[in-house]
Formats: sequence, structure tokens, C-alpha cells
Amino acid sequence: PLPFAEREAANVKSIFGGVYLSGAQATRDAFRSQAKAADMIYFAAHGLAGLEQGIDDSFIALADANLTARDVQRVSEFGFDTRLVVMSACQTGLGRIDEFGVIGLARTFLDAGVQNTVMTLWNVDDASTAILMDAFNRNLSAHQPADALAMAQRALKSRPEYAAPFYWAG
Repeated sequence: PLPFAEREAANVKSIFGGVYLSGAQATRDAFRSQAKAADMIYFAAHGLAGLEQGIDDSFIALADANLTARDVQRVSEFGFDTRLVVMSACQTGLGRIDEFGVIGLARTFLDAGVQNTVMTLWNVDDASTAILMDAFNRNLSAHQPADALAMAQRALKSRPEYAAPFYWAG
């Protein structure tokens, strides 16, 4: 269970609207049916990077199955017209390193035509991530994703209890 991720997802819904899939509704089929038409795709869930294959062992945990990078490839056969994918989950920016770069979830979305991805490089704390991402999402309406994230990171870092990079730099 990720109680703060649930709250984070609800905040995203209240700020941006759109289709909200939570709990048992957040399935691989639901992703497949909604993703291609989405301006923004936002995951607040468990994630894991596969360092051996990257494509089949990097995933975001959904209610019924893991959404792997290969699943994303299959959905994106004709490309995504998506402005932003946010993967507020552990290790979503990691994967297998080869001569072409890092092969994993983030790369798969970018290769499919997504304009921007927000991802993590290590395991992240559920509570501090929800605070960070709430600030990011509020900043996003007036700023580009990289600037919105940097502003949110600085705000969280300024709080003594979250000053350590573990809480804001993932």
C-alpha cells in the first residue's frame, strides 16, 4: 500500500481533471485504452527498474499486472501524442545501459514520441514524494516540467525535515 501515492493521484485529478484510474481500476487494459489519447499520463505507484534487459523487467505495478516497457512499446506502435508522462514511482529512470543509453521505461516513452518524462533514479519515500509532486503539479500550470520540478525540489529541500537529497533529488 502507498497511502501518500493515492493522495498524490487524487491531487493530480483535482488540479488537471481527466480520467482517474485508482485501485482495481488501474489495470493494463485501462492503460491501453486511455494512454494514446492522453495529453498527460501520470503514475503514482510502485516501480522497479530491470538492469539486465530493461525492456521486459522494468515496470510500474498496476492492479492486475506490471506495466513493462515492452507493454508501452506495444501500445505506442503508432506513437504517442502525449505532452508529459510522470512516473512518480521508484527507479523509473533506470534500466539496462548499452551503447544507445539507458533502456527502460523512461526511454520507451520518449522513443514513442512523448515530449517530456519525469522519473526517479532511486527508491523514493512515499510521504515526501507526495509533497514534492504536489508542488510540482501546482507549478506545472505556469512552468515547463523541468522548471516546475526544480522549483518543487528547492521548496522541499528548504524544509529541515526533508533537506537530505533522499527526499527531493530522486
